[in-house]
Amino acid sequence: MHQIRRRKRGRTNYKVVSDGDLWEHFEKAVRAKGVHAIRITKVKGHVTQEQVDSKQYRAVDKKGNDKADQAADVGTALYGKDVIDTAKNLHGRHYRYTKFMLDVAKHIIEGYLIHRKLTDIREAKEEKADRRITYQPISYPNSDHSAKLEVRGKVQRFSAFCRKHKCATDVHHFHGNLKGSHTSDPYKAITWLELYILYRTRGYTKPIEDNKNKARARATVQMQLDEFKSVIRGISDRLDFGHGNRQILSPANITHERFSTLAISGKHMAIQFQADLEDHEQDRIGDCLITLGHHMSADKIRQFKANRLLLLPKRIILKGRAGWDSKLGIKPRKSCPTQAHFPSSNSHIPICYTPRYKILAAVAAITWKLVDVRLCCIALAVAKSMPVATRLLTLMNSTGNINATNAEPHPASEIGDVLATPNGTGVPYTRTLPCASMAPR
Repeated sequence: MHQIRRRKRGRTNYKVVSDGDLWEHFEKAVRAKGVHAIRITKVKGHVTQEQVDSKQYRAVDKKGNDKADQAADVGTALYGKDVIDTAKNLHGRHYRYTKFMLDVAKHIIEGYLIHRKLTDIREAKEEKADRRITYQPISYPNSDHSAKLEVRGKVQRFSAFCRKHKCATDVHHFHGNLKGSHTSDPYKAITWLELYILYRTRGYTKPIEDNKNKARARATVQMQLDEFKSVIRGISDRLDFGHGNRQILSPANITHERFSTLAISGKHMAIQFQADLEDHEQDRIGDCLITLGHHMSADKIRQFKANRLLLLPKRIILKGRAGWDSKLGIKPRKSCPTQAHFPSSNSHIPICYTPRYKILAAVAAITWKLVDVRLCCIALAVAKSMPVATRLLTLMNSTGNINATNAEPHPASEIGDVLATPNGTGVPYTRTLPCASMAPR
């Protein structure tokens, strides 16, 4: 109707449209009579008398629909009952055949999907079997230029930093005892995770201490690692590491999976430092990494290292495992007392140890006849030289009671000779020993 009103020629192929012959006659009638002479309204079929009485539909619409149904019955009766029954039978057969072919197509598709799923499962199993890793230890090549890192100064001088980071003293001591060299080869660079494991396995405390309240959550591995890195970088900013040692904290360009031989996937941040480690430390680091990545018992780790057990690669999850480094069998480092007494008749002479240098301080009293002070103490710092302290105290005791006002002090030249030679070898010291004044106020 809209196309006829706009005087356009219809392009509908009525031969392929349902009831196309009727629609073609209708279009011709509309064109002949005119669009404005025709009014079309929709009428609901098979309206009941109750619907008409309730005024839902008009009576004239119901009457016209009933006449149309009677005309349709008359039209179909012209072909005879046998023809109608045959057409109905053929239509039923066609419907059932169409439904059967649809079921066949669904069965074929479902069979293919099941076959594809089983094939994927088999290929995945074969791929997993090929991806299983055999154990190989991590390589730690020794460097020809390996040496202990030189750290000048004491972190204890930065009281605010030490109060904020309780592990600053331990990290400072660990860093000073670390042996290695700078490297630009990413395959030789040590990762932060390996460095933290080495720190813990050497007996140092956790960077973040466990809360005394057992109900409180403990710090995760990621939190401990971040605190450890923060303390090391903070110490390097405050103390003199030397130009060469500062470069070792620079990030290394990692392009490979360092722990792939331990069935651990992923890349891990590393620094430009090649560590010189003992064999037992290398084995311990590997065991700790396997435990962290695979949640394995010690028995399974031994089977894996003996190639009796193969593992699939896994990624290390650092945001959990709060108790991982508490169950590594780490024996805490024996802390030295802050003040001890040297076995001597002069029990008032203290021997002080620091966590790093184990400095021995011997105090010699000088009488009123020599200097105009009540008491003067000479701090003698001796690193790892106990025989020197013994000889020094022997020289002091040879004069008798050094606290007596009438006591004559031992000649300073003899004391200087003792201090100038380590262990009585006669070879002078090649470094300047730190001294600290212990004079009482």
